[in-house]
Amino acid sequence: MLTNEDLQAISGLITSAVTASEGRMMARMDKIDARLDNMDARLDNMDTRLDNAVNALVEWAEQVAVITKAPFPVQHQPVVEP
Repeated sequence: MLTNEDLQAISGLITSAVTASEGRMMARMDKIDARLDNMDARLDNMDTRLDNAVNALVEWAEQVAVITKAPFPVQHQPVVEP
């Protein structure tokens, strides 16, 4: 039969194991958070670069429309063919 001291020792071991496990899990979660933050920053950078590229293409298309006297298609408006 287990004594009160045995139960306290077992309880201490369990508490210590759980605490160590929580520490390892938190360290892993911190690494995951850092990776997600890095991915977020990279995606924001990509968004900015894509916005700049799209703006440049729209400006180019507008200039071509002026030169060719063809209407520049506007979003949500049908293009009328001559």
